[in-house]
This record gives sequence, C-alpha cells and structure tokens, in this order.
Amino acid sequence: MKSKDASVKAGFTENVSRSGFPYRSTLSFESLISKLEEQAADTGNLEAPFIEQILKTVKAIPALTSPIEDLNVVSRYRKEVDLLLSTVLPTSLMNNYTAGILVPFQPVTVYGSPQFNKMFPASANGVWDMQKLNLSKDMKELITFCGVAILEMYYHYPIRRPDVMKSRQSDAVTGLISYYQPEINAMFAKVTTLKEPKPLSEIDLSPLKDNFFDTEFWLKNFPPDTFAFSGFILYKVMDITDREMVSQLEYSLLQTGAIISLANINDIRDKFRSYFRVPELKVGIAPMLSYAGQNTMCSMESWYCLIPAEKSGMLFKHFEQSVYHKAVQQKNAYLVEDIGSLPEISPVEMELMEQGIASIIIVPVFQDEELIGAIEIASPNAGELNFMTMLKLKEILPLLSVVFQRSAKDFDTQVQATIKKHFTSIHPSVEWKFAQAALKMFSLGKTGEEVQLPPIELKDVTPIYGQVDIRGSSDQRNEAIRLDLMDYLTSANKIMLQAYRLFPLSILEEMIFRATKFMDRLQSGMDSGDETGILEFMKQEVEPTLRLMMQRNTTLKTAVENYFTAVDPEHEAYHFRRHDFERSLTMINDLVAGLLDEEETLTQQLLPHYFEKYKTDGVEYNIYLGQSILQDGTFDPLFIRNFRLWQLISMVRIARETHRLIPELPIPLETTQLILCYSNPFSIVFRMDEKRFDVAGAYNIRYEIVKKRIDKAYIKGSNERLTQPHKVAIIYTQEREAKEYERYFEFLQEKGWISGMIERLEVEPLQGLHGLKALRVEVLYDAADLKLNLAEELLFREVKDAIA
Repeated sequence: MKSKDASVKAGFTENVSRSGFPYRSTLSFESLISKLEEQAADTGNLEAPFIEQILKTVKAIPALTSPIEDLNVVSRYRKEVDLLLSTVLPTSLMNNYTAGILVPFQPVTVYGSPQFNKMFPASANGVWDMQKLNLSKDMKELITFCGVAILEMYYHYPIRRPDVMKSRQSDAVTGLISYYQPEINAMFAKVTTLKEPKPLSEIDLSPLKDNFFDTEFWLKNFPPDTFAFSGFILYKVMDITDREMVSQLEYSLLQTGAIISLANINDIRDKFRSYFRVPELKVGIAPMLSYAGQNTMCSMESWYCLIPAEKSGMLFKHFEQSVYHKAVQQKNAYLVEDIGSLPEISPVEMELMEQGIASIIIVPVFQDEELIGAIEIASPNAGELNFMTMLKLKEILPLLSVVFQRSAKDFDTQVQATIKKHFTSIHPSVEWKFAQAALKMFSLGKTGEEVQLPPIELKDVTPIYGQVDIRGSSDQRNEAIRLDLMDYLTSANKIMLQAYRLFPLSILEEMIFRATKFMDRLQSGMDSGDETGILEFMKQEVEPTLRLMMQRNTTLKTAVENYFTAVDPEHEAYHFRRHDFERSLTMINDLVAGLLDEEETLTQQLLPHYFEKYKTDGVEYNIYLGQSILQDGTFDPLFIRNFRLWQLISMVRIARETHRLIPELPIPLETTQLILCYSNPFSIVFRMDEKRFDVAGAYNIRYEIVKKRIDKAYIKGSNERLTQPHKVAIIYTQEREAKEYERYFEFLQEKGWISGMIERLEVEPLQGLHGLKALRVEVLYDAADLKLNLAEELLFREVKDAIA
C-alpha cells in the first residue's frame, strides 16, 4: 500500500504529465537561500537581522535546502516556505500584485497572491486546474518561456520577448473586459543539460519571426530530453487593460466615419466602460462642424447626444444656463459628480436626470479657438464619475481632439468635393476653359440624354517649378523631441530618486533604472519607437507612482504638484522645443507663401497663367505658361524668359527675407532654394475623377518624377547636398538653359543681389534620372531690398537687357 506522501507525489506527477508540459523541472530554493546569505552578510543592509532569522528557520529544515521532488514537503512546511518566499513577494504587497512563484515553467503554484490564485485555480498542492484554463494557450506560453530561458541562460543569447502575450477576461457580473500580460522572471531558475545539446550555430531562429509561439519549433530545437530546469520562477501578470483599451480606442476612433455612426459609437461606449471601469457608462457625441465660418445643422438621423433628439430645441433654448455652456466657457473637460446637488438646475439638467443620468463629464473640443465638437460621458450613479475618471480621461483627450479635428477636416473635404462636383472650384486663369466646355456640352445635349463633358486639355504648356525647403527639418524636429523627452525624464527621475531615499521600494529602484536607461539611450540619439515607449512608460507607470508617493510625504507632494503643473499642456514645460520648432516652421512657411501670393497677384496681371502651391516642411509651387491658357492675346516665348528671371529674383528675395526672419524664430531654421528648368512643353489634362490637372502622356510623366526626386539630390562624386542655405540652385538638362541663366546671373550681380561666384555642377544620378546638371549662386544679404518692376514694358526691357 502506498504511503500518503507517495500518493500525493504520484498525483502531482500525474497531473503535470496530463497537462502536457514536457520538460523535467525540480523545485529548489538553493539560489534564493544563496542570495539571502549574501544580503545577510552585508553589514550595511538594514534588513540583515530579519534575513538571518529567516535563514536560521529555513536551514533548520534540510528538506527545504535541497531539491524538492515531493510537493508534500511544501505542504508540510507551509509556514516556513511562505516566510522564505515572502522575501521575493512581500506579504505587504500581495494584495496589490497578481503574481505567483511556480515550479520552473510548470503549471504548479508554490506561493501566490490572492489575485493570482483566483486567475490560475489550483488544487491544494498547487497543481493548476487545467479544465478551468485555456490549456492550449497556457502550455504554448510556458513552453515558449522555456525556450527563451534556454536561449538566454544556457546559450547566452539575448532575446527580446514580444509584446503579444496577453489574455482577455470578462467579468461575469459587470461584463467589463480586462486584459492581462504575463511576465516571467527566471533569476532563481537554472538550466541543466541531460545530454550534449546541439550548438546554437546549427539552430535556425528565423522561423520565430513568423510564429513566436511555435511549440514544435521550441521542442525540436530545445528538446525535453536534453534540457531540464531547477529552482523556481516568479510569474507576474500585469493588468494592461488601460493600455489595451487606449490602443483599441485609438483604432476605433481613427476609423473613417467613426464619429458619425451609431454602431461605432456603441463600440466606443463599450470600450469606455472597460477603460473607466464603469459598467453602466453612457456616451454621447456631438460633432459641431462648420465650413467657411458657416455652422451646419445636425440632422436628427445623426443626433447622438444624451439629450433626446426631440428635446434638442430645449437644449439650445437653455444652453447658456446649462452645464454644457460652463464646459464650453471653461474650454476643458467639465465634471458634475452629482447633478441633483447643483445649486441651480436648468431644464437641461432636469432632462438629464429624467434620462437616468446622475453624474456627467462634458468634454468640449476646440480647433483654432473654434468649438468643433463635444463628448458626453455619463453614469446613472452619483459620484461614480470623479477626479480619478478625470485623470484617466486626460490620457485620451489628445486622441479625442485628433478625432474631431480629423472629422472637421473630413467634413471640409466633403464640402469641397460637393462644391467641385456641382460647381467645379478651379483656378481663375483657366475658368474660361471650363465654361467653354460646359457651354459646348449644353449645346450638344438634349433633354433626358447623358452627354459626356469634353476633355479639358491645356496643350504645349511650359512648366516653372520652384521649391523652398527647410534645411534639416526632420533632424531638427527629432532633436527638439529628443531634448524635450530628456527634460521630461530628468524631472520625473529627480522626484523618484527623492522618493526612493524616503521609501526604498524595489519598484521605485526599478523605475529609476528604466528612466536612466531611457535617458542614456536619448543621449546618443532617438529611434522611431523611443518617443512612444517613453510616453507609455511615463503615463502608465511613472506618473501613477508619483501620484501615490505624493500622498505619503509633504515634500514629495510639493515636488509632484510642481511636476504635473509643468506637464500641463498650457505650460508646455516639457514640449516647448517641439512647439518652438513647429512655430518656426510655420513662420517661415507663412512668410514664403505670403511672398509668393503677393508676387502671384502681380504676375497674373502681366500674363494669365496656371499657379498652384503646396506647404509641407517648406513650400513648393508649379506655374504653367502657354497659349492654350490664354483666353485672349498671343503668347510670346519671351514670356517664359520673363518668368524665369522673375522666379530667380523671387527666390533670391525669399532667401533674403527668410534669412532676415531668423532672429525672430524661436529655433533658427534656414531655407534652401531650388529651381527646375524644364524647357520641353507638354500637355496637362483635367482629371475628372480627381478634379485636378495632371501631366498628360507617359513620356511627360518624367517631369513629375524629376520634381519628386531632385530635392534630395547630391553633387556627383561628393557627399554634399545640391541645395544649401544662402544659395539658389538651378537644375537643368540642356546647355542653352545654362547659358540663359548665366546671363540672368550677370544681371543680378550688377544689382548686387548675388555674388560673382557661380558653380557649375553635375548631379549624382537619381533613380531613373541621369545626366542632370546644376548651377548654384550665392545670395548677398547686404544689398538694397529687391524690387522687381512688373510693368510689362519695363520687364520686357529688363529681360532683353539680361539676355543681350
């Protein structure tokens, strides 16, 4: 007959085997005891006497100081085991953690927090109840963790765990969704070999990029008959509900039409319920769109406010006496914890209470000081929405603002599309062409018959293209973000160090370590994912910790309050460099666009032409000249030279004006000026589907390709960019074009606007583009202000003088 101990041990082995876990694993506290002995020997460790007492208790039981094959040992010495393992999972923090200590990578809990034991139900001996778990998923994760541990601990191959191990749970009572992510710490586990493993050089790890949880891969390359484990692991389960909900909200909110759709609003409401942990949360959305200063009327079909559509008249009538008006006046999220306790209750609040709403947050959204929408978040329970709700709301306010701004932009696009569809918004210089086509269509058409609009083509037009770019704008923007993030981290880290001196918690030490690691990384530069990672770390870990710490100490409270005041967008203490960069960029773009618009008004008087410009990190523009654009008069090729000289002079003027602007810029940015000389006339056709002009013909598309690629061109045989501050570069293909510009240079040199140094350069071949050449001249800043006389006769004379 089996003994009781033997029976339990056999049952344990059978359960583990039945679970499908393939690796041999032995529980051992040897590594922990060794580490505690080191801490006890440290005379500076304040906890040394306590640790010595624990070691004395544990060492008195030989069964706990050697490998434990029988789980009954843990049951027999439960108090001593709990005392020992409390050094890893402190009892004081057990209620705040979902964590457990497991036999290495096996579904056996040796010591766990109440939340962990609830999430992973187990027998009295700690063996997980596989019938209550997702066996396939949990086994895959445990086997994957084993493989990662072998790579790291045996092969010393560092591997970054993917951020995909997460589970979804629904509360049976409230219906709220929670998301969890496991994290395994194997510092107290060891990998041993049962026979000689294959070298890492013979293992192809590339399949992991397609399926990190490929059980067959892990078991084949790291077989259970070769590797075994001893010690124990710390299995933490992190609640990532907030992070996951923010991510899902971002996806839902940024879908096209996400705001004006009942189905999507219901989806957003459900996510808000889980994010704010309010099961009966209600959400209302009111887009307040306008175009050209004219507000739209919200139709009843798209009315999604908490006030019923049939009561909308009452809402507008009593708006100024309502909480909605207070929110708009405050220009920020407005909280009413208990509507019934308000000193004055308007008919609007009365209606809200009739709808079963006792607590509400109203979030007005503005763009350029104009109200573009509002969000209502409400609960039937007074006080259920409170300051904590407001703190969580603050995390997603920027996202909500972006959504409404995008909706406003989409609405502008819809209005413009409607205008173009029915009225065709076109450039004034070619409006007569469209009128001509429309009249022809009407003259040919008959009642009830469809008549196709004749194609609108501008033949034999010569392009004039120019580009004013901000030198190093991407690098400058990234540098501004990098420095702002450094300040952000440094400020928080300083408070955490202060807090750690007062409350030496391990979690504070770990966060200080991570913050320092982020700062060290930023010292050498910034990768594309750094900003997102740092902001996530600060918002989800550091700042909640700071809020907790400020409640423990008056000095910390002052420091943390000052920190959050600086974080507030109104103060911009930790993103002022980025703001300064964007402001500098805008100031330059506005100046350049203003100068071009000013010149455009004058040059249209000289000769009607087609003009279009675009703002990016700089300004680029297209001009088309030709007889087909003129409704009256005759086009002379001399006009092309007129415009080339005008363009050169205007580029010099732009260089001088933007240089003069530098002292006024928050961040000094410099511009580069580029001209493309393209002498081969081609046709442009109005695309009915896109409602814009485009180059006609496959051959002529080369012009568009050249435009897109020349701004990054380098001088052949060097690492120098063609475009440089203080200079104007002209790209050309034909020698006669160079001769023409050299005459213009003489003219400008005589005026004192450019220096006498003219560079003749070859352009490094670009993709699909070879043989481009360039001229480059230096702009002088000390000459008198440029003033181009645009009187037709005088300009003709100046062009003739320049090319004589």
